[in-house]
Amino acid sequence: MWSGHLLGGQWSDQYATGYAFRHWDAEFWRATGHPPQWNPYTFAGHPTFGVFGDLFYPTAWLRLVLPTALAMDLGFVLHYVLAGFALYLLLRLLGVSWTGALTGGTAYQMSGVVVSLVSPGHDGKLFVSALLPVMLIGLVLAIRRRRVEGYPLFALGVGLALLSPQYQMTQYALLTSALFTLYLTFGEPEGLSTRERWLAIAGAGAGVVLGFGVSLIQVLPFFHYIPYSPRAEAAGYAFSTSYAMPWSHVPELFMSGFTGHYETYWGPNGLKLHSEYLGLPVIALAALGIGGPRRKLVWWLVGIGGLFLLVCLGNGTPFYRLWYALVPYVKQTRAPGMALYVVALSVSMLAAFGVERLEQGEGKRGMQIALAGAALLLLMALANVFGSIATGIARSLSVADPAHSLAAAQAAQKQILTGALGSALGLGVVAALAMTFLRGRMAPAAFAMLLIVLVGADLYRAGRDFWQWSRPEQGQFAQDPILQHLDSVARPFRLLDPPGGVYRGSTLIRSKVQQAFGESGVELRAIDDLLGGRLRWANLNHLNLWRLLGIRFLTLPDTVSVPGFHRVLGPVTTGAGTPAFLYEADSIPPYARVVPAAVKGDTGEVIPILLDPRLDYDLLVVFDRFQPVNPLPLAGQQMPAPSPSRAAFTHWAPGRMSVQLDPPPPAASYLLISENWYPDWHATVDGATAVVLRGDQTFITVPVPAGARRVELTFASRDYARGRLIMWASLVLLGMWAVAGRLLENRARRRG
Repeated sequence: MWSGHLLGGQWSDQYATGYAFRHWDAEFWRATGHPPQWNPYTFAGHPTFGVFGDLFYPTAWLRLVLPTALAMDLGFVLHYVLAGFALYLLLRLLGVSWTGALTGGTAYQMSGVVVSLVSPGHDGKLFVSALLPVMLIGLVLAIRRRRVEGYPLFALGVGLALLSPQYQMTQYALLTSALFTLYLTFGEPEGLSTRERWLAIAGAGAGVVLGFGVSLIQVLPFFHYIPYSPRAEAAGYAFSTSYAMPWSHVPELFMSGFTGHYETYWGPNGLKLHSEYLGLPVIALAALGIGGPRRKLVWWLVGIGGLFLLVCLGNGTPFYRLWYALVPYVKQTRAPGMALYVVALSVSMLAAFGVERLEQGEGKRGMQIALAGAALLLLMALANVFGSIATGIARSLSVADPAHSLAAAQAAQKQILTGALGSALGLGVVAALAMTFLRGRMAPAAFAMLLIVLVGADLYRAGRDFWQWSRPEQGQFAQDPILQHLDSVARPFRLLDPPGGVYRGSTLIRSKVQQAFGESGVELRAIDDLLGGRLRWANLNHLNLWRLLGIRFLTLPDTVSVPGFHRVLGPVTTGAGTPAFLYEADSIPPYARVVPAAVKGDTGEVIPILLDPRLDYDLLVVFDRFQPVNPLPLAGQQMPAPSPSRAAFTHWAPGRMSVQLDPPPPAASYLLISENWYPDWHATVDGATAVVLRGDQTFITVPVPAGARRVELTFASRDYARGRLIMWASLVLLGMWAVAGRLLENRARRRG
């Protein structure tokens, strides 16, 4: 980490996209003194605050003072430390022994679903996984310890989780916190009166409200972005249950590597970049903990873990139909398998209780069973039973490519054997250690340290392959002749790198090159529709559309003849090792144009009109019927004469443009700019406020009167401004709540 490597290999979202976004965010923030509100570099532009991003999460600030790779690495590493330490503190607050609490914290921070989050690069999921025990600490402090400052701590955890911003994981954390609140108030209230119970629930509710207040700087723009998102509409039950944990994955909860990963994944999901291994020694300790004296807490944890295990299984059980129908926003999300982190938390806490039983001299029978089970599993692993089971399941799966699944299962045989042997040996060694201690042949201190090390070693063995490092500035993001050439070209312009072409994901953001595509999922739905549908891009073969998009450059991995383009460079090799050719348009397409006339049509008519090769984009702008404009009818249905006015940029930067019209248009016209319209764009024409419309399906369009000379465009989010104000107010209220609580406690203590 300290040598400049990025914690993310070739499969990581951070390597493909996250690094470029974060590098540009930090560079812009340092240069301007404020975070960027508009990103013009992918899909013709999109807002930065509304889409997923961690700009307001505290670790993002590290990127302002540290190299991007180091700051991103620290974001991961610090949260792994927080995940383990916070669960340790929670268990100590619940009265668990030092050894039990440290074992539980180790089991959670290194459980497969948590420790492997670096593999897909899902830092937001890790942030929420680490914050969940922090939220529970706040509830225990407030409700059980009667320390009012616990509520502000809980609220701060809620706010940070929302700023992560992994909203689906946060939803699971909020539901877990609600169930834990019910446990503390009604399940095992420990002396709380009826009034105090309801006050505790009210306090937790107020914490949620203030937590949302803290996050509104991000959440408020997000909610207003939803109608413009390609994921705004529910895609159906099949979509919402995609990337659940199939039943074929369940053995991996006990046996690491059972379903393979990366190239050797053989299950029914499209891909698998993570581990679901809970740790066989951890599960054995958790089973021992179920029989301990903490009956009520145990069964609440079993219930919470069981509930979220059902969520993980998705359409594998009928339960998810009920969840899908009742829980808000489930219809807009997918991958319920990510709820496994709550299961890992519950199992780790139960394992801590199991360690306590061992310290008290109990559980000998359970450890004997574990030792015998380890021997049996070891024999089964040596006989390749688990590899045969995996091959049989892969053969029976109903997937798009059964031959691939079977081949992957066969390729994973060594991995399955190694994982089964490691899990069996881990269980056997931990069980043998416990038996040695229970027979009085080992000192408590030695037992404690060895137990923690062995539990951690088993999880480390299973998780270490998911930690991969790269040097982005010397690889994918390294400068090449194409990027060096583009660096000398005046902005703005747009480059088309077709999907699956030369540059992966949103790599070009790092070099501040505006591209027609990028990482899909954060763009605006209107541009998706214009390009022919998300991930289909059926309209890409309409070369006349390229001119509307302002595409000046084209990169391809091979040399071809493209009408209207000529080769500038190539062949060259990119930093990622991809062969590349650069083409440039024979005539530079305008990024901004003055259009003399407009027409309106039904929503479904706009794109077919734009795709018609007879349409000259310089003569006519097309509005849908929802735009608040009434263009004059075309005289005799004849196309107008081209405008003599030309639009030239005197200033262009992300979210801010100045356009000079020379000569001024002789009649009322429209300035159309090849960046996406969004409600937060604001314009002035010669100093007077002007309306900003959505023309030609998705582009910024400003009506200009005859004689107009200068148009200024600024992207300024009102939601961001309001959210920032509410955030500061919420933080002040949280501080006042914590201080007032502490003062009242001190006053009560002085009174005896």
